[in-house]
Amino acid sequence: MKKKILIVINSNNFVRNYIESKAFKIINKHYECHYLFVEKKNYLDFKKNDKTEASFLEINKFFKKLYNFKIKINFFINPYKSKTVKYLNKKLLKQKLIFREKNHFFSLIFYLRLANKFKNNINYKLRFFYMSFLKFFNFLGSLYFSKIIFNKIKPNLIIFPYQHDDVHFASVLKLVKKQIPFIGLVDNWDNLSSKSNLDILPDFITVWGKQSAEHAIKYQGFKKKNVFVIGTPRYNEYFKLRNKRIKSKFNFKYILFLESFFCYNNSVELKILDNFINKNSKFKNYKIIYRPHPWQKKHNINLDNLNLKSVIIDPQIKHNYMNKIFDTSFQPSLKYYPSLIKNADIVITGPTSMLLESTIFKKKTLLLGYKNYSDINYYDQLRNFVHLKGIQNFSNVVLCKNLKNLEIDLINIFKMKQQKFMHKIDKERDFYLFHNREGYSSRLNKIISAIIR
Repeated sequence: MKKKILIVINSNNFVRNYIESKAFKIINKHYECHYLFVEKKNYLDFKKNDKTEASFLEINKFFKKLYNFKIKINFFINPYKSKTVKYLNKKLLKQKLIFREKNHFFSLIFYLRLANKFKNNINYKLRFFYMSFLKFFNFLGSLYFSKIIFNKIKPNLIIFPYQHDDVHFASVLKLVKKQIPFIGLVDNWDNLSSKSNLDILPDFITVWGKQSAEHAIKYQGFKKKNVFVIGTPRYNEYFKLRNKRIKSKFNFKYILFLESFFCYNNSVELKILDNFINKNSKFKNYKIIYRPHPWQKKHNINLDNLNLKSVIIDPQIKHNYMNKIFDTSFQPSLKYYPSLIKNADIVITGPTSMLLESTIFKKKTLLLGYKNYSDINYYDQLRNFVHLKGIQNFSNVVLCKNLKNLEIDLINIFKMKQQKFMHKIDKERDFYLFHNREGYSSRLNKIISAIIR
């Protein structure tokens, strides 16, 4: 008889990153898998396309809010585990009130920021009281989930992808059945160093690379033997296609400009780049493809007002961007990215995971690393976010330390020879993002087999 595995999918991100990427393809063959969804649409879509057993469990909205609040309070209680958490905690408590708005003291935004700053400081003062109170809801949640889930499925192992702030659901499951092993699949590069400590740890976790394995042990308290370096399934297709010809989405040469989550108003940079292309005959056939961050709600660039001749919004994002649709219900298809990155002559990006994606395709990359108007600017990120340590030393990267040097740095990176880094960049990236020819699904199956045995 096959052993049973419960796979918890409680975010749109995980549908795209794990189900659509076929991360569980091999374990589905070797084990009796049961999927548990907490979003009804995800459940219904899955049932249309897959015969694997699946259930839907609607979590009360009040419970969701409570557990999200609990994560925030956890952040205040454990602010000094990493340099990143300490830095972000300071930013939350000393929130900047004035940016570039005219008549800011009469601006509604100013007073909203003031109220938010006051709220954060009150939460910080009461954090220990809150935690005692919220632990009670762990107990209520465990009673709620145990009747519905374990009496029906009775799994031998529970798998849950997580990004930290959505881990509360799985952590409650762990309270219910402590004897059942739990394995968490860490979905993002920075989650183990930029988030507060989990109050209930999975028994095992998988991580992107050696760096995040170190962070799991140092900042989250995992034992080395329970941490597995596995990479991430979302980039499987990238590695398969990087050495193949992929048809471009555009009929012109282009520089890809990727917006960062924290630095979301790049109007100054876009003006400089537009001017650079328009005044240089060498680049007359080039365009700038501007890709806004898909989930950044604070976008305030109006490209029409900037009168840019050579800047185009990435078509995949354009509709959502123009209509201000920025919630995670929109999950950009991972099949789109390989063509977008591979066919770019140069990638310009802030310090984000897109930097790792550009290294997969061995692209010349201009990394923005200067101070700008943003409260959490490029320079501060590189200095304070521990997961970014060393990335500016990638051999395919030129670091732009000053906005005034953007054009000069762009010319220098155009002149860079790919031979300089072609045989080094995989090894450099591997520390942050592991990959081998075996494939993610096979690597995961080996880990599951070792645990469930």
